[in-house]
Amino acid sequence: MKRLRITCLAVRGQNPPGPAPRRSRCSGGLVHGLLATALLLPAADVSAQHTVSLLGGINLTVIANQSTDDRYPVGFQRTTGTNLGLAASFMLSPEDALHTLSAQLAGTYSEKGAWLGKGESRVDYQMDYLEVALLADMRFASIVNGVFIHFLIGPTLAWLRTCQRNFPASDDRPATSSACKDGDFRNRDHGIAVGSGLEFALTGALGVTASFMYGIGLSHVDQPRDEDIPPALKHRALTLRAALSYPIG
Repeated sequence: MKRLRITCLAVRGQNPPGPAPRRSRCSGGLVHGLLATALLLPAADVSAQHTVSLLGGINLTVIANQSTDDRYPVGFQRTTGTNLGLAASFMLSPEDALHTLSAQLAGTYSEKGAWLGKGESRVDYQMDYLEVALLADMRFASIVNGVFIHFLIGPTLAWLRTCQRNFPASDDRPATSSACKDGDFRNRDHGIAVGSGLEFALTGALGVTASFMYGIGLSHVDQPRDEDIPPALKHRALTLRAALSYPIG
């Protein structure tokens, strides 16, 4: 029988010094509600068909410039952001198999971007995406009892929800923010995600996983107004995360 796993991701990110840090849209009530629900459910064995997980992660993102054109900005720097979402994993291997393969469908709210320039000329780009990923999750038993190794890989598709530019304070003006101009960035992005993690069985009903995911944007996210300038910017994102899992059913 196939096994279903549901995952919730939540964390608050921080930006480097400069413009005011972005505010996460993640509601603490959602996380507390899921945790309370899990604790009220009857305990099940870790090999149960369904698993609910609370997972928090932080995005370390940057915009990669793929062009050598002098008209393009260079020197984008890394920023941080929140990662929040839900995922369902469908077991493709027998439940009693030592090594297993699952298909994971994940939907996440992901904050990306980068900052450019120095001092008063600095601009911080903050872009919020709704992202869907279809991942193959390969799970292997390790030589340590109760510890499992995960490898994940699969395509991603994302839709840009909001885009904002932050400018630092100067001698003659306070810190300001404004929405990106319409057409500066494309509404959709796609890429591939790869990652790995360690799963630890705490008890018969609880497990914790520490993992990372690296997202490689395959499409250009910029949309130059000048037709003579080809698009050249792509996202790169490293997500660090930890999960608390509780099997049900």
